[in-house]
Amino acid sequence: MSKRKSILMTILGTMITGLAIGVFLTPNKIVGGGASGISTILFHTIGIQPGISFYIINIILNLIKMMKTIILFVQCSIIMSSISFLQVI
Repeated sequence: MSKRKSILMTILGTMITGLAIGVFLTPNKIVGGGASGISTILFHTIGIQPGISFYIINIILNLIKMMKTIILFVQCSIIMSSISFLQVI
């Protein structure tokens, strides 16, 4: 699949998902899984708009993933450096 077609399909899928959440799930108090489900719960309990809470939840999850990836990279670097140092001795 070409890059342009892949981008267009991603945009289309995102639009369909947003439509489903906004038209079917949230108004009927149906809670999906993941960040969209948490957004729906926050909307019905606190009144925070689902789009805003979905965005904030995804930012938090991405930051957690980045921290986990950085920590894993540092751990691997230390282990590989130690192994390299042992081979020099």
